[in-house]
Amino acid sequence: MTTNLFTIEKARETLPLVQQITRDIVDAHLILEGLKDTVRKESRRFSRFKLEELEQSGQHSRRIQDQRNSLEKRLFALKTELAALGCALLDGPRGVVGYPGFLGNELVHYCWLYGETDISSFCRGRDSYKKRQPIPNLESSSTPQSEPS
Repeated sequence: MTTNLFTIEKARETLPLVQQITRDIVDAHLILEGLKDTVRKESRRFSRFKLEELEQSGQHSRRIQDQRNSLEKRLFALKTELAALGCALLDGPRGVVGYPGFLGNELVHYCWLYGETDISSFCRGRDSYKKRQPIPNLESSSTPQSEPS
């Protein structure tokens, strides 16, 4: 699979679509978390149920599981959409998206966090988005770079 490398301009061109996809991802994660809370609350009440209530609870649990399965499929489709654009979802619940590209001679991810209006930070490595740093001198990072030999 070929990895797209972004300049900051190319990343910014995709931002409107990435914002929409990421909003849907964050929303789906919030709904999933709500469903998990519901299941936890119901499991605490489990010992107090009568047989008839247990049957109703089982039906409710199946509906919740169906909703979870549907959301998981939706999340997979949304992640696939981001990947097709060349982006990496670095943190789904928070909505952190990485755009691989070169900053000088270093391969980094230009990072965008759901709710931000622009891409103005980068991180080193896929899992280092918590240590995002401002992009120094945006003009110099926008020139396409070839991969160092």
